Amino acid sequence: MSSNRKNNKNKKDDVLNSYAMEALEPRLMMAADLGAALEEFSTNDLSAALNSSLASTFSPLDENALSNHTSSVVDFSDSKYTKLSSFFSEVTEKSSTQSKTLSTAISERFNSISTTATNAANSLADIASAINSNYENISATVDNNSLALLFDFEHEALLANVLKLSSNSIHFDIDADLSTSFSLALSLDLVTTSTEDNIDYNFAFRSISLDHASVSLKVDELGANLSYMNLSFTEQAIDSNPDFNLSFNIDSSKTITPDFSVDFEFSLDPNNSDSLVSFAAGEYLKITHKEGELDISLPNLSLNGEGLDFNSILKDIADIPIPFLTKTSLSALPFFNGANSKISVSNLATTLNNSAASLSMALNAAIEGKTINLTQASMNNLLKQLNLSSLFSPEISLKSSVGGELEYELRLVHEFSNLGGDFDAPLSNDFFIAA
Repeated sequence: MSSNRKNNKNKKDDVLNSYAMEALEPRLMMAADLGAALEEFSTNDLSAALNSSLASTFSPLDENALSNHTSSVVDFSDSKYTKLSSFFSEVTEKSSTQSKTLSTAISERFNSISTTATNAANSLADIASAINSNYENISATVDNNSLALLFDFEHEALLANVLKLSSNSIHFDIDADLSTSFSLALSLDLVTTSTEDNIDYNFAFRSISLDHASVSLKVDELGANLSYMNLSFTEQAIDSNPDFNLSFNIDSSKTITPDFSVDFEFSLDPNNSDSLVSFAAGEYLKITHKEGELDISLPNLSLNGEGLDFNSILKDIADIPIPFLTKTSLSALPFFNGANSKISVSNLATTLNNSAASLSMALNAAIEGKTINLTQASMNNLLKQLNLSSLFSPEISLKSSVGGELEYELRLVHEFSNLGGDFDAPLSNDFFIAA
């Protein structure tokens, strides 16, 4: 009896302890798991990765000073845009009119991507497909366990006093329209960690690089006034070319290709009523950029006032060729455009008018720049520099003195006999330039 109970008890224990071990399949992450992994990277890891990588991404653009890519006439030193990388610090998203920092824009895009990926992300391919379907400025590709993203950015802004444009006696403070366009390539690695019955996913930042970029600083119309050679000029819009254009194109190898042009046209301000010179209709002072300097081109000048017109002075002389004056003998004179080997009286009058006008402009410039004192010696020297000493003799006298300031009168006496030959009629005359 006792033995039977013991056997029954052992049978009961055997039943309780006899069970088969069932093999479980590994639990694979569903869509929400990949989305959560991307969201975790965006929230916790992205900021540190950007802080350490963005600066090094753009630093190769700053190996040379910004002026090395442009010209010595362009000066950014008084603005915050002293480096080429400075133009990529801000972007403007299509969804907002407000600019934001580049790192903020990247973070916001990642936050949006992680939300999109959560809805349908069974694999990296699903994430890439969702990105390509929902974003115009983001594209994605997959290579094994890597997710490659290409972010396109743009930015437009008006930059006040962004640079100074100066050469010799010309100086402009430039407000320019900035336009940037660039693409950043970001690469993430999907890291898989397997446990006994689970697989965990994490995203790790691999790299960021500048794929391509462009920067444009443009001024369609300067809208400025200019003081030059002690005269006032007003800027004119006479063509569709931008007045100022500075651009940089940058490829994936960080090769920088600059383009720079200046195209200013100025008319002589009509308020220069006391000026001795004027421009012909349709003629302008032009400023362009040539060989690293601002090139200032003056049109042919004419003298104001009939009393200063050599055609009027010589009107009583028949317009016949002058035997001893030839194109060669007058070739050194400013603005000489003699078409024939023999020079007539009218040719001479036009040449003298242009020469006197150029002398007036030179005097204005010298007086404005305080590079000349009105003395007999300095005027003789200036006439020699202008190749006019054989035509004019300067006579300087004090005209008046008001409030401690002296006003001089300069008389230029033209002596045609100095050119050689004889005239039957007296041709000595004079005109005045008030300085």
